[in-house]
Amino acid sequence: MDVADLLARAAAMVPADVVNEAGVTVVDVRECLDHDEREVALDLLADLDPGWRPPTA
Repeated sequence: MDVADLLARAAAMVPADVVNEAGVTVVDVRECLDHDEREVALDLLADLDPGWRPPTA
């Protein structure tokens, strides 16, 4: 499993209705992954954190 797969799995866990202050959603994360912009995708996932917490399992 590579980094892109891990980021895609993390993005799949974020509910679609989570939006950060800048209006970024998980759709934006997926678009970055589609364009191989892994660092940007990771940053966007981190920015979604205040609106939602992943399960601990």
